Amino acid sequence: MYTLNLINNYIYVQQDIDHIVTWEKSCGLNFNLLKCKQITFNGNVSQRFIGDHLIEIAKTEKDIGVYFTPDLSWSTHITEKCTKAMKCFYMIKRNCSPSLPHVLC
Repeated sequence: MYTLNLINNYIYVQQDIDHIVTWEKSCGLNFNLLKCKQITFNGNVSQRFIGDHLIEIAKTEKDIGVYFTPDLSWSTHITEKCTKAMKCFYMIKRNCSPSLPHVLC
């Protein structure tokens, strides 16, 4: 019974993608196929297509500034944000040296 649902879900998702492609073409738009990726959160990875183009499966994807992973862990997001913060900190520390007394650090 569960396997049948997975097959139906695959078909429904692919039909939704096909409908979006039809809408896209009717509006005179084109997807940038190199930027189209899929990420699966339930562990059932199935290949999807936009037309004849195979959609790349991503292990991590950044959307609206948040990193998403298949296990929905925050570790990748937090690591990236901490790395960025440390780079900023060291840049400020390097540029605010004691040899510049007129600069308050």
